[in-house]
Amino acid sequence: MAGRRSRASWQPHGVTSRTPAQQVALATRILDNRHIGDVADRIALHFGERRYVIGQPDLARNLLADWVQRLGIARRRPPFVDGLDPALAAIIGDHSASTTIDRYATIGGAPMATEHVKAADKVQRYELGAGYGGVLLAWSDRSQRMGLDVIRPVDLHLEYAGNDPTEPTVIEHRGIRDVDGRPTKVIDCYDLTDLEDPSYRVLTDDDSRADVTGKVHTDDLSGDAYPWRYSDGTPFHRIVIYGDPFAPFGTQPLVEGTLTTSARWTAWGAGVTDGGFPQRGTIGLRLQGENSAMDSRELNLATGPETVLNYRSVDPERPGSQFQWGPGYDPVAMAKSIRLYETALLSGLGLPVDLESTGGEPTRTEQEQIAELVAATYPEARRFDSELIRRCAAIANRRDEIAGDFDETPYGVLYRDEITEALRGGEQELDVAKTALNGAQVQSAAGIVSSVSRGEIPRESGINMLVQFFQLTTADAAMVMADAGSGFEPTTGAEGADIEEGEE
Repeated sequence: MAGRRSRASWQPHGVTSRTPAQQVALATRILDNRHIGDVADRIALHFGERRYVIGQPDLARNLLADWVQRLGIARRRPPFVDGLDPALAAIIGDHSASTTIDRYATIGGAPMATEHVKAADKVQRYELGAGYGGVLLAWSDRSQRMGLDVIRPVDLHLEYAGNDPTEPTVIEHRGIRDVDGRPTKVIDCYDLTDLEDPSYRVLTDDDSRADVTGKVHTDDLSGDAYPWRYSDGTPFHRIVIYGDPFAPFGTQPLVEGTLTTSARWTAWGAGVTDGGFPQRGTIGLRLQGENSAMDSRELNLATGPETVLNYRSVDPERPGSQFQWGPGYDPVAMAKSIRLYETALLSGLGLPVDLESTGGEPTRTEQEQIAELVAATYPEARRFDSELIRRCAAIANRRDEIAGDFDETPYGVLYRDEITEALRGGEQELDVAKTALNGAQVQSAAGIVSSVSRGEIPRESGINMLVQFFQLTTADAAMVMADAGSGFEPTTGAEGADIEEGEE
């Protein structure tokens, strides 16, 4: 029909479509608390010309960051790493408490290295809020240990030969390097498209993408010289990717909600301020003491709550009057409305938080739901953590000065409640080991039981000996003794020489 726009081309006012890269960039700015310009744009969209008097954007509430903070707690308790060599943990950077190290050692592992935990926590924020992030593994000749540098998703470009988000073929990392004595924007390009001919190049971050590898590194690091390899020669990226780059819009409701709530809280703050200065007016009155600008002839007078204004009637025959309008809205009711919007948004994402009734503290039901959401982060965290340790081990093993022989196979990692269950099982095994008798002890205990059976030792004394000598409970000692000595009668000595009364 003529004059009618197609459904596909119609968009509400102010709505713009973002590319995946733009969406990731926006989410990253919000996570980094660098989204004041985005909130200003949202204020302009909601309030039009009033944006010029509404005040500085309010960034106090960040729903996306709050969401990430609630879910990203897998490593708040040091994760358990199965078979982690303490020497490798020290190379990564570890400051774990000795009590934690000793306790984890009882079940065959060690706490995750401290620097690993810090880097993983930081990159998980980008994974939960923007879809993905990365950690660069860099060896420091000065400190003789690994350095773990978190890379924001906006500084990464990934290419894939398949649909597996965990195995990119090309990783490009934007950064700044010294080229010809000047800080220059560059791209570190790791290309594993051909595993038989891996390459590492440094390119200028411009349209030319000029190869400046030789100006940054003295050695060629491509082909057979590619240094990042496992013991079997297989090359790997020294950047470990955390998350799924194919899902950049997963947090879009929170991204949009963060901008909207910030705009509304900004307006709320302006309303609270305006409420202290209600709009006033006069009819038939003229302000005494007013000044007029020489050029514009506009009347002006500085006023405030401390100012007393004196008016006179324009027409003495018709006395004037004053009036005052009340506040445009109730700040308390408006705040509750905004909080209700926040709660509804979080509830829609599976995390209901009744801010009004609980003061922001989750109920028992909400705690269970939070626990389920947190547990859902474990698989990706486990994949990332295991791969990071594995690659750190491979890098350390290739260093001549380390001469390490660290395990380069995938590592098992446990989190929070998983650790509690593993430790509980380990303690039970230790308890069993404490109560179990070895071969020699069994023979000694059997000798005591035999002596009781022959009447050489009273049953009660035999039980006490089992308790004292073998750390058994009285009940367990009685079970070992069974019926032995129930009808105890003392036997004579081997040569029939009974001790006479009074003899020693």
